[in-house]
Amino acid sequence: GQREVWLWWLCLCSFPLRRARATAMPRKASRRSGPTDKGTCAQQQASAVAASAKACEAPCSGTWRPSGGLVCSMSPSSLNPFFQAMEKEISAAFGSGDPEDVLSRAFKLDVTRDDISTLQPQGWLNDKVINFYMSLLMERSKKEGYPAVYAFSTFFYSKLSSTSHKGVKKWTKGVDIFEHDIILVPIHLRVHWTLLVVDLREKTITYFDSLGQRGDQICKTVLKYLEEESKEKRNIELTASEWTLHSMGPEEIPQQDNGSDCGVFVCKFADFISRDKPIIFTSEHMPYFRRKMVWEIIHQQLL
Repeated sequence: GQREVWLWWLCLCSFPLRRARATAMPRKASRRSGPTDKGTCAQQQASAVAASAKACEAPCSGTWRPSGGLVCSMSPSSLNPFFQAMEKEISAAFGSGDPEDVLSRAFKLDVTRDDISTLQPQGWLNDKVINFYMSLLMERSKKEGYPAVYAFSTFFYSKLSSTSHKGVKKWTKGVDIFEHDIILVPIHLRVHWTLLVVDLREKTITYFDSLGQRGDQICKTVLKYLEEESKEKRNIELTASEWTLHSMGPEEIPQQDNGSDCGVFVCKFADFISRDKPIIFTSEHMPYFRRKMVWEIIHQQLL
């Protein structure tokens, strides 16, 4: 039921998921309820839910049901009110209303009910939802204990590939991307979302595609961009031979089993990578992630 769903993702960060292959980043060889006011009940509730999620980071025992749901040994009685409140909010966001109602406003983005609806089952995530989520990842990375993350807009790569560095050099005005640990590049390929990750610590460029397609040329295009950006902004030459470019194969990362989850995969690839965590989810978890992302976007807070 719904209670088990919420217990599942509250425990996700620590529970060793069965039937999910842990995949680390290769190493060397390897997008109307406006913003809530400070101190409101909604914000206090968000803080309490986040605290409950953090409490679940401790080792938690549990078992998988044949249907794929996790039954946690934690007693849900104290957390149940939060589950109910969250489920109510998510259902309301998916419910009837003006499609242009703004449900979340931050990062110079207004996320409307229509945008949020793309997170419903079988929905195709749009640019606004993905860009908003990437901004949440950047905000989280400012906290102690997280690698420094910079995420490009979903429009970046298409502009880069059609104009080269000269067409996007102003996109990083006032930003030194080389001061970060990880650079995220969400990519839209007509009807498919993929993710490219630059790890500046390891000098790797890695391509993640939940349909298993290779992105060797995309990796080369981004490496060329980094060379030109470094020379233009820092007057430092990058040595291409020191970099490892790799397209993750279908045996290395989880794959989608439908024609609509690619955007969610991109967001969750980015989420796990931006925490230096192994990728331990599967396509079975997409319905949970979709609902969780609704709450996170509305509250502008990652759990």
